[in-house]
Amino acid sequence: MRTRRPPGVAERSRKPCLLRRFLFDGWNVRFICIDYFSAKFQKGLQKYLYFLKMQNPHHMHFTFFSNDPMSSWIEVRWEIPINHATSFEIQWPAWRPGRYELQNFSQQVGKVWLEDTPGNLTKISKDRWFISNLQPGPVIIRYRYYAREINAGSSFIGPDFWYLNPINCTPYIPERRSEPITVFFPGTSHCQYAGGLPAKKMEDGWVLEAQDYDHWVDSPLLLSPTLQHQTYVVQDIPFTLWVEGNYTPNWDRLIPEFKAFTEHQVELFGTFPESQYHFLLWVVDFPFYHGVEHRNSTMMVLGPPDQDPEEFRRDVLGLASHELFHTWNVCKIRPKELRPYDYSQENYFNTCFIAEGVTTYYGDEMLRRSGVFSEKEYRQELETICRRHFETAEPAEISLLDSSLDLWVDGYKKGVPHRKVSVYHKGALVAMLLDQLILEKSQGTASLDTVMQDLWKQFGTTEIGYTYLDYQTIVEHYVGEEATIDYFNRWISGTENLWETWQWVLEKKGYPAMVKNQEGRISWGE
Repeated sequence: MRTRRPPGVAERSRKPCLLRRFLFDGWNVRFICIDYFSAKFQKGLQKYLYFLKMQNPHHMHFTFFSNDPMSSWIEVRWEIPINHATSFEIQWPAWRPGRYELQNFSQQVGKVWLEDTPGNLTKISKDRWFISNLQPGPVIIRYRYYAREINAGSSFIGPDFWYLNPINCTPYIPERRSEPITVFFPGTSHCQYAGGLPAKKMEDGWVLEAQDYDHWVDSPLLLSPTLQHQTYVVQDIPFTLWVEGNYTPNWDRLIPEFKAFTEHQVELFGTFPESQYHFLLWVVDFPFYHGVEHRNSTMMVLGPPDQDPEEFRRDVLGLASHELFHTWNVCKIRPKELRPYDYSQENYFNTCFIAEGVTTYYGDEMLRRSGVFSEKEYRQELETICRRHFETAEPAEISLLDSSLDLWVDGYKKGVPHRKVSVYHKGALVAMLLDQLILEKSQGTASLDTVMQDLWKQFGTTEIGYTYLDYQTIVEHYVGEEATIDYFNRWISGTENLWETWQWVLEKKGYPAMVKNQEGRISWGE
């Protein structure tokens, strides 16, 4: 992969010396020419930035650009075309959906100021600003954001490369989140665009449109001249895999495998909730494994590409299948406490073992059912999950239910030994246990598939949000009151050791037992 990491140079100071604005009605753009002196080149360096002339004057409009991508600083111009308030506040998101911990994105925000707008701007908390003494009319806010972090939920820029998770770098006016947004990236017309938002390539850059703030911040994007992509179709819906980095996929093998697990997931729920879907894969040259779900896309960061080809393939497939399942489970079938999202503070909910644990189970299960993973590959992944739970988290002081709440405390770090359990790992194991329990109690007429289908019909298609009690009620319909109480008291709200019951699950599923050696290491007992 070609190097995109800045060498760590500090931002170079520049003195703006000329700013001219011209309006070209026929081109439907506003042209801004900035000439400024650069110490590096010791001459005037001319930059051309193009700001979209909004056809709909009610749209919020953001322009993202960088005078020096190697510095990692993004410049943003936020135009609010209609404002009747004399004052309002802007809020920076403190966290992002998909990772339930405070990340305080405002720590990467530089200067924030008003441009060509009479009024006052004052910072009033770590991530909130108060704008006052305004007059009716347009408001323009400028700010700078440092984008140099690499993971599936961050933002990073380099020469000819934009990777943006908008929630990192886009503030909002709390009472105006429902307004449409237009976004412009000047100087990117030579790039390809990958993302879930409607986009149009202008002569001078890409223009994106979002229905509202939530739509915009739930839509990661890549802009690069070296993107590779292939598209397949399931039920008349296009699914596109985009790849950036020093990796050339075996498309003839990979696309049929993607299509196979996609077909099985769509078949489970009966329909796909979006008109298109995009897998965004950034392959980096160092060990990494991370993915984040979004309404009609996923961002995945994996590396390095020079590891064992079969291992890398399994990583790509495992991550992609997991994130695609989230399109139903959490993006649409969402806990009630997360409707709507409050980006300013913790959003506590105790059902993340459903959102993430059930998804972890089905991510690999769909690969097994579709034949993409062989039984050997599936058992290898299952063994990994078992080892992560039984070797590190059992016995535990607190339950799976409380561990869901405590994601906001220490859910994404090692923490105190044997204090908590993982909503991913134990969540996946008890999901498989529940699947077998339902099969047993219903004599094969229902399964965890049936529960997920009910959740989809009752809470996904309606988008009203479910509760812990709602989940219990659906399960009770298939296994009865006594078995429901037993299951949730022992494995969800309780801390009983799962090991012996897990052996029963493996036997019923047709797998050999697992064993522990003297050091507590888990393996198959064949």
